[in-house]
Amino acid sequence: MKYPARNNLICNYDFVPLLNKDIQKFNDDTFAYEGKFELELIAEAPVYVGSGKETVVGGRLCRALIRNANGVPVIPGSSLKGVVRTIAQAVSNSGGCAEAPYIRKEEIKYPSNRNCKCLVCTMLGSLSAKSRVTFSDFTASDSDTPNLSDASNTPNKYDTSDTLVLNALKPYSHDVLDVKTKYFINNRPKGIKFYSQGDANKIQGEVPTECVAAGTGFVGEIIFQGLTETHLELLCFALGLDDSFPLRVGGNKPGFFGVVRPKIISFACYLSGTYRNLKLELPQSRQIIDMDPVNLAKAYVNKNPQIKSNIDKLRQILNRKV
Repeated sequence: MKYPARNNLICNYDFVPLLNKDIQKFNDDTFAYEGKFELELIAEAPVYVGSGKETVVGGRLCRALIRNANGVPVIPGSSLKGVVRTIAQAVSNSGGCAEAPYIRKEEIKYPSNRNCKCLVCTMLGSLSAKSRVTFSDFTASDSDTPNLSDASNTPNKYDTSDTLVLNALKPYSHDVLDVKTKYFINNRPKGIKFYSQGDANKIQGEVPTECVAAGTGFVGEIIFQGLTETHLELLCFALGLDDSFPLRVGGNKPGFFGVVRPKIISFACYLSGTYRNLKLELPQSRQIIDMDPVNLAKAYVNKNPQIKSNIDKLRQILNRKV
């Protein structure tokens, strides 16, 4: 598909500055926990996570969203993990993971730190460390959209009766935006970019795009093992469980797609030894820990003044409507 040029838009994004990296040191006897969140992500705007394929809807060629093997639209776990990691890096001393000390060319990629021990990398993994958190795919499930539950009986895996088509903006490209002047000051990143909210019907492009309608819920689970209480506080905050900001997932964020708000269905937490010495207990032997994910998220907010400043900036951007 050949995409038309994007028109200049109002500035609907801003940056949260990067904080200096701080190596996290946990004592060998720091308690560690395992458990599971079951969440529903409720769409407050159209959601589009691309499959890389195209489909025909009403005689129009459009970008197809991603579906599972049963043909039901999903938000992949990897996509949600990326959203959570980005927020976690913005509100913790993990800026060194995202920062490029300098750039020689606009196209250069950020250098990789294979041995990073910051709070985010010790929780969500790095090139040298396994992630301690696993995200399932979040599957669309909406009683107002019956075709979602019937998709497994549909031979056409890209059936579009459960979705709508909107004209999205052209995907970002180096030909349209000057990366260096928009995202860097003196060859250093301005920070981590987040998009604000708005009316998806007011800023439309010319790229037909299949998406899931606002009001749809996506249900899935997140499993964690070997996290300290500090890790859990950051994870709960980055998931938006204190309801102080929505998450942004998928494509066409400049066109105000992808606003979702998490709702806790269930939460279970168990003691699993210590940070350096994890213990895998049988289900009947596990020690249940009484923790509230909402309170964990709120507890993270007051860690230190510098982090609180970034949290305030993040909330301001994600809650702003333009």
